Amino acid sequence: MKVYVELNKNFTEEIKYIWSVFAGNKGVEYSFVEAKEEADFVIDTSPSSDLCIAESFWNNIAVKNYFYGNFFVQDCLVRTVDGRPDYLATAFYMINSIQEFGSTDLDEIGRFKYANSYQYKFGNIEQNLVQECFDKLIDETPKLKTIKSFKVKSGFCLSHDIDSVNGAFLQDGLFALKRGRVDIFLKLLFNVVTRNPDWLNMDKIMNMEDEYSFKSTFYWLVNKGTVNKRMTNSDYDINSKVIRRKLDYVSSKGWENGLHKSVSTERMSEEIEKLELHVIGNRYHYLRFTLPNDFNEIEKSGILFDTSLGFAEAYGFRNSYGLPFQPYSCKERRKYKFIEVPLNIMDGTFQRYMKVPCEDTANRAISFFEKNKENCLFSVLWHNTFFTNYKYAGYLNEYKKILEYFYHSKSKCFTQQQIINEYLIKQ
Repeated sequence: MKVYVELNKNFTEEIKYIWSVFAGNKGVEYSFVEAKEEADFVIDTSPSSDLCIAESFWNNIAVKNYFYGNFFVQDCLVRTVDGRPDYLATAFYMINSIQEFGSTDLDEIGRFKYANSYQYKFGNIEQNLVQECFDKLIDETPKLKTIKSFKVKSGFCLSHDIDSVNGAFLQDGLFALKRGRVDIFLKLLFNVVTRNPDWLNMDKIMNMEDEYSFKSTFYWLVNKGTVNKRMTNSDYDINSKVIRRKLDYVSSKGWENGLHKSVSTERMSEEIEKLELHVIGNRYHYLRFTLPNDFNEIEKSGILFDTSLGFAEAYGFRNSYGLPFQPYSCKERRKYKFIEVPLNIMDGTFQRYMKVPCEDTANRAISFFEKNKENCLFSVLWHNTFFTNYKYAGYLNEYKKILEYFYHSKSKCFTQQQIINEYLIKQ
């Protein structure tokens, strides 16, 4: 298909970008042409355009008016002046989380608040809205109706943020003493003395995942210690022999290591140097990052894979899209050179923020998966601290239920490298 997008407009490059995402989603082969008369499909501001364009939306984006209330009035659709939906503009806005750009009403950690999102207002955090836009674009556009339905069974990736390895003695130990289990406390103490702390449990996690032929990624902090009353980096030394042996062991077994960008003034590239490993992926500690600034930081670091785009307070789609994607730089008007894999499910979301009973955790996650059986790649985070029989007792079994669900549904497990190979389009 030859596609013409009106030239020299403040939407030209943006529509080309979101068209490329749409085409990739639907398996459409296309090329852009500069002569309108050569095109099979025309996107411009003329009455004869094959797609309508909400010019006021693009004018707002050009002058950095990003608030979703400027566009979403009665529903989550960007509309033209005469009320027609602009599905490409809507998808562009959602997939890049533009509602977060320039937000100053942040939480105590410095994160965009779920309560300030359109997902919260309209109650659609579990809906793959960008996919719905792409589907409706075909259904409601005469020249696109010949495109065959292109649906892929949803897959998943697994990961573990390593915030603490030594906390088991204090946290699980206190849990045991409160219940009169001195034997457990002494066992935990012995493990600390022998430099085998209970939360340095990568072997246990890997063995569990290996039962299903799944592999995951471990994200490590390179900075240690308390930041302030609310935030702490790691409780381990990334350069200690014990940790280094564990990093090597993870790699030797075919699992992956990544950077867990700490709360610090250091650039991501500096932290990668401290890690002293070849890493391709990152997740921000506490999911603490701001847009678009930290997308710029990721690209500068050379990281090819990030999986930070999730709400701590709620599970689902932070950017209303189920698949990995290359974000768009509104400043430079081009794709970034890395892949973003939005985070959908995190143990702490259920345990700390939503107060879901432990025994209901897996069921809630699986219900979300069931609602989105196609065209998604779910990112699941289970901290190493939740593989315990003490303070976080029960969450190990909930994780196993999730693994069993993926196994029996014959879903594909992706590693970071596999996702990069399949979804990253090099500039």
